[in-house]
Amino acid sequence: MRPTPSALQGFQDEKKVPVDVRHWEALRRLVWRMKVCWGFVENEALSLLSSCRHADGCPAVASKDEPCLPECPDRQTRLSALVFYNNAHEFAHADVHRATGSGYVAPSREYFDAVLGELTAAQAELTALRETVTRTDVNPEESHGT
Repeated sequence: MRPTPSALQGFQDEKKVPVDVRHWEALRRLVWRMKVCWGFVENEALSLLSSCRHADGCPAVASKDEPCLPECPDRQTRLSALVFYNNAHEFAHADVHRATGSGYVAPSREYFDAVLGELTAAQAELTALRETVTRTDVNPEESHGT
């Protein structure tokens, strides 16, 4: 079997997985909320960085990239704020826009019934497993089938 030209270039066919629209929209809203929250963290980290006190001649006054001197009174606070800022800067800039016009879609009765059916079956299985673990009157010869 001959490889395709795209396979020779190192590309692989992507597998596609069907996803319910309600789950897709929920994930889009979740990513958007995370972007907004990371933006808040980034702003708070910047305000915390600007309020840190420095020793005379500290190079970190002019740049976030420069380290603080060991004599700086807020050196540990600044290091923690830099960790927050870098994480927020890394994750806050996802290219995600708020999903406009996509309101809440209530689950259908069939979906709700299916979820409750799975929960009931899981509870029954859990009860059966607990009964086998807590039983002390099991004969070892019966359990091995001899």
